[in-house]
Amino acid sequence: MDQNIEKKKKKWVLPVVIIVVVVALLAGAIGLLITNKGGTNDEYDFYSDSVVIDGNYDFGMTNYYAGIVEAQETQEIQKDASKEVDEIFVQVGDEVKKGDALFSYKTDELKLEIEKAKLSLENSATSITEYNNQITSLQNQINGTNDNTLKTELQLKITDTQNMIRQVQLEQRTTQAEIEAKQKSIENAIVKANMDGVVKTLSLNSTDQGPYMTILGTGTYRVKGSVDEMNVGMLSEGMTVSVHSRVDQSKTWDGTISKIDTESVNKDTNNNDYYGDGGSGESSTKYTFYVDLGNVDGLLLGQHVYIEPIFDYGDMEYTEEDVVVEDDAMVEESESTEEETTEE
Repeated sequence: MDQNIEKKKKKWVLPVVIIVVVVALLAGAIGLLITNKGGTNDEYDFYSDSVVIDGNYDFGMTNYYAGIVEAQETQEIQKDASKEVDEIFVQVGDEVKKGDALFSYKTDELKLEIEKAKLSLENSATSITEYNNQITSLQNQINGTNDNTLKTELQLKITDTQNMIRQVQLEQRTTQAEIEAKQKSIENAIVKANMDGVVKTLSLNSTDQGPYMTILGTGTYRVKGSVDEMNVGMLSEGMTVSVHSRVDQSKTWDGTISKIDTESVNKDTNNNDYYGDGGSGESSTKYTFYVDLGNVDGLLLGQHVYIEPIFDYGDMEYTEEDVVVEDDAMVEESESTEEETTEE
């Protein structure tokens, strides 16, 4: 009877072992597939895409940001709301030199006001002369009488007249200051450029917000770029970048990020970034950053470019030999696991 029980045990043990081995192999294979699928992407936490220019140029798997060439210096001219523009000497797109006339204010009314003010000064001077004559007459009357009561009355009249002179003199100083201010306005009626540049904007509509005229300086350019909230952390002030022409892929310029403006934000619901948003349509906050350039030869004001950050990975470099060694180690570890499972 013991022999029969022993035979039954051996009959069930072999299938159980086979099942365990098969399950272990399947589990190992699934784990390996999961590791291979997610291992590479887990090493990076930023988005990247290939950017194609003219259908035949691929920058590769690197973040590129849109940029536009702008002037390093800008003159914004505000219109005096109390004045009326008489003549405009430039148009949008015109090149101007420092000291060139841009536009002028009307001065006819100012000139008329100055003439009236000068007439008022002449009248004031006449009044003061008359008051002084009255004081002289009153003083003579005081000197020619022994009546103390009359002397007191005459002295009060002199004091009142002297106060009137002081009042007229104060009015004279006020009028003179107004004349000088109006004369200065006439001298400044012609608004001039304070630098070499190009007329970028001109607002002829009184309801428009912002400056009346904008001059973009020439000679020194910088690049203004845009980055969204998901990638702004990858940039830093002082980072080296390479600026690429959108038209001629062989043209590049070296630059350095001089400023990242995280205080001024721009909500963008279009998601026109260089990485995919999966069609979610969610809004994305944009930030502006600026790139100073060492050499601006060949760049045009208003030119659209691509900005490529140059990352310094330092010691994080892998050679082909390192990858092969790592792959061999993974294979040996996998084979060792299979052997241990088979032995069990």
